Amino acid sequence: MKLAWAFINIMNVVYHCGILHNDLSKDNIMLHFLADKLNVVYIGVCDWGEAKCLQEVTTSLYGFAKDQNATNTKKNALKWLL
Repeated sequence: MKLAWAFINIMNVVYHCGILHNDLSKDNIMLHFLADKLNVVYIGVCDWGEAKCLQEVTTSLYGFAKDQNATNTKKNALKWLL
C-alpha cells in the first residue's frame, strides 16, 4: 500500500509541475531494492517519451500566452468601460 501512495505522490508532483506522462503502465514503474536494506524500496517512473507540458508555450490565436494574461486583459477592459 505504501508503494501505491508513493507512486500517486510522485505523479501528483509531476502533474502540479505541469507535465503529463501519457504512457503510464506497469512496465513504466520501476522498483529498486537495496541488497543491504531489505525494508527499503525506491520507486520511479520511466519512459517519458510521450510526456507533454500542460502549460501553453506559444501564443494562442487570440494573442494570450497564458490564461492569466487573458484575465488581466479582461480586467483592464472592464476598468476602461466603467
